[in-house]
Amino acid sequence: MSGHRKKQPVEPVARRSAAAPRAAALSPPAHAPPAVAAPGGSRWWSLALVAGTLIAYLPALWAGYIWDDDDYLTENRLVQAADGLPRLWELRRDAAGALRPNTPQYYPLVFSTFWLEHRLWGLHPAGYHVVNVLLHAGSALVLWRICTRLRIPAAGLIAAVFALHPIHVESVAWVTERKNVLSGLFFFLALLAFLNFADGRGWRWYAATLGLFTAALLSKTVTAMLAPLLVILLWYQRRLDRRRRLATVPLFLLGAAFGLLTAYLEKHHVRAQGVDFELSALARAAILAPSAYLHYARTVLWPHPLIFFYPRWEIDPRAATQYVPLAVLCGGVVVAALGRRRWGRGPLALLAASGVLLFPALGFVDVYPFRFSYVADHFAYLGSLGFIVLAVLALRRCVAAVVPATARHTVTRAGGGALLVTLAALTFQQSRTYEHAITLWETTLARNPRAWGALLNLAQEYERVQRFADAEEMYRRAQAYPLVAPLATARRTALRLRAGDTSGALAPLESYVAEARAALAAGTGPPEAHPAGPGGSGATWFATAERQVRAGQLDQALRSLDWAVQREPANREYRLLRAQVQARLGQLDAAIAGFRALAEEPGGDPRAALGLLAALTNARRYVEAAAVGRRAAAAWPGDPAILQRAAWLLATAPDDGVRDGALALRLAQALTLAGETPEALDTLAAAQAETGDLAAAIATCERALRLTEARGGSDGLDGLGARLAAYRNGRAWRLAPPAASTAP
Repeated sequence: MSGHRKKQPVEPVARRSAAAPRAAALSPPAHAPPAVAAPGGSRWWSLALVAGTLIAYLPALWAGYIWDDDDYLTENRLVQAADGLPRLWELRRDAAGALRPNTPQYYPLVFSTFWLEHRLWGLHPAGYHVVNVLLHAGSALVLWRICTRLRIPAAGLIAAVFALHPIHVESVAWVTERKNVLSGLFFFLALLAFLNFADGRGWRWYAATLGLFTAALLSKTVTAMLAPLLVILLWYQRRLDRRRRLATVPLFLLGAAFGLLTAYLEKHHVRAQGVDFELSALARAAILAPSAYLHYARTVLWPHPLIFFYPRWEIDPRAATQYVPLAVLCGGVVVAALGRRRWGRGPLALLAASGVLLFPALGFVDVYPFRFSYVADHFAYLGSLGFIVLAVLALRRCVAAVVPATARHTVTRAGGGALLVTLAALTFQQSRTYEHAITLWETTLARNPRAWGALLNLAQEYERVQRFADAEEMYRRAQAYPLVAPLATARRTALRLRAGDTSGALAPLESYVAEARAALAAGTGPPEAHPAGPGGSGATWFATAERQVRAGQLDQALRSLDWAVQREPANREYRLLRAQVQARLGQLDAAIAGFRALAEEPGGDPRAALGLLAALTNARRYVEAAAVGRRAAAAWPGDPAILQRAAWLLATAPDDGVRDGALALRLAQALTLAGETPEALDTLAAAQAETGDLAAAIATCERALRLTEARGGSDGLDGLGARLAAYRNGRAWRLAPPAASTAP
C-alpha cells in the first residue's frame, strides 16, 4: 500500500443528512480513500509480511506432530495409499444406516492436500508446517487487500496483526489445523471475489465466489458464515440493496447445507453427544455464548495465558453471576449502537462480525472438543478478525486524539512497529510450545493443572519415550477424574506389568486400593467421611464422593452419591458415578439398573452403555449383554471401547445362541480401522476364529503378539499365547467365567 495508489472505482452512496457528523476514524465513509498506506510500498510490504510471519513461526517449522495428527496424517492409511485419494471424498452409510466419511471429519480438501504432500515429502513434518505457515501468510495478504477495498484505515497493520497474533499459533503450528489455514485462505478469497462482484465487475466474480466458498466449506465448515458476514459488510458500506441481498441467498443455502452436514457428523461420527453436551437452550444462549465471546475478545486484546485446554467452565443457570457476561455484552452493543453518530457504523459492524464468525464455536452447535473445554484458540481463527480490526482502529483513534498532528505519523509508525515486534515475539515463544508433544502437554498442565486430557496424553508420550515413572505419575493424577479414572487405572496397571511388578495388578481389590491410597497421599489425601453434612447440596456430595473414590473409600462414596442423587435425581453424572461404584463393589444388579436407566434415556450415553454391557457380562447374563452390545455398537460405531467389548462378547460367549461371528467380525474390523492395537487385533482374531477362518485368526494373533513385543510390553502376552495355541489346535476361544476371565 504505497501512498501513490490509484483509487478504485466505488459506487455512489446515499447522500448524508446535512446534520449528520462526518464518520470518525473508526468508521470511514464508503467513498473515503485509503487512509493509511503500508510502509515501503505494496510489494515490499508484502514481502516483509511473509518474511515476518515465517520468522515468527520458525519454531513451528522444525516442530513434530502432536495429538490427533496421527488420525489425520501419520497413521491415516488413505492419505498414505497411492489409490486413497478417491476414498477421501466418499460419504458412506454404515450398518446402522448412519452417514459416515472415511476420515475423522469430512473435510476432503484438507486430506487431499495431505495426500498430495505425502507424495512429495512423505511424513517429514517440516513440509506440512511450512505449508501451514505460508497459507496463513497468504490469508493475511488477502485480508490486507480486503481491508483496502473496504476503505478501512491501517489495512496493512491489520493484516500484519492478524499474521503475527499469537492466538493463531494453535491453528498454524498444529498440522491437523490445516483445516483453519486452508479454509481461511479460501474464505478470504471468496470474500474478495464477492466484493469485486458487488462493485459491478461481472458475474464471473460471482461464479468465483461460489467456487472459492465451496472450497472453503470442503476445508472447514466454520466458513459457512460468509453470507451473514457479507450482509454486515454491505450494511457497513450502505450498499445493501436488493441485487446484493439476493446474491447472498445461494451463499446462505450452501453454507447451511454444509453446516447441517457437519453438525450431523459431529454428533454421529465424531461422537459429540452424551452428558458432556447436555445444556439447555437458555444455558447456551445466555451463559455459554456470551462467556465464550468475551473470552475470545479478552484473549485477542491480552493473549496471556494461551492454553491448549482451557479450564472447562461449570454452567449453572441458577447462579446469577453466570449472567454477567451477557450483561457486559449487551452493554457493549448498546454503547456501539448509541455511539453511531460519533463513531459511525464501524464498532457495531465489527462486534457483529466477530459474533457471526464465532457463531459455530459459541455453543449453539456441539463439537467434540467441548469435552475438554468450551473454548479453544483454534476456534477463533476467523472470529478474532473483528476484535483485531476494532482494536487497531481504536488505538489509531487514541493516537490521533492525544498526539499533535506534526508527530502523529512518526508515533503511529513507531507504535505500530513496536506492536508487531511484541506480537511476533509472543508468537515465536508460543510456537515453541508445539515443537514436541511432550512440550505441549507439559505447558498445558503448567497453565491448567486440572486438564485431564493433557494428563492422559502426556502419560502416553512419557510411555513412548520410556519414562515410565513419569507416565505412572500422570496416570495417578488422572485417576482423580471419574470420567477417565478407569482408563487411567488400567494404563497404570499395564505399566506395572511392563515393569515386572504384578502385585498391584493381580492382588485383590483391597490391596490395590490400599496402594492407590498411599500413592495419592501426596495429593488431596483421604477426606473425612461426610464433611458436607446432611444438609449439603448435590454438587457438594458429588465432590465428596469423587474424593472418596480417589481415596478408595468406595462404601463411603456410595453413600455420598446416594445423597447427591436424592437431591438431584435428574443429574446424569451423579447417577453414572453411582452405577460405576456399585459395579466396582460387586453390586451388579443395582449397577445394571443404574446403567440401563441412563443408557435408555433420550440421547443415551456411551459410558452408561459400556458400563451396562460390562456389568451384564460379569453377571453372566450373556443374552441381555449381547442385545445391549448390538444396540450400543450401532448407536456409537466410533467408540473403540464399545466396539471391542461387544465384538469380544459376540465372538467368545459360552452360549451358542449368543454368539454372532459375522457381526463380531464386522465390529472388530471397524475397531482395527481406528488403529491396530494388540487388544483390537486380539478381538479380531477371536472373531475370525468364530467364523471358522482359523488361518486368519492365527495370523492376526501372531501380529498382535509381534506388536506387543515391538512396543516393549509384556502385558497380555500370556493370554494371547493361550488363544494362539487354541487357534492352532483348531478351536475358537470361549469366554471363561468372570472370576477367571481372560478376555481383554
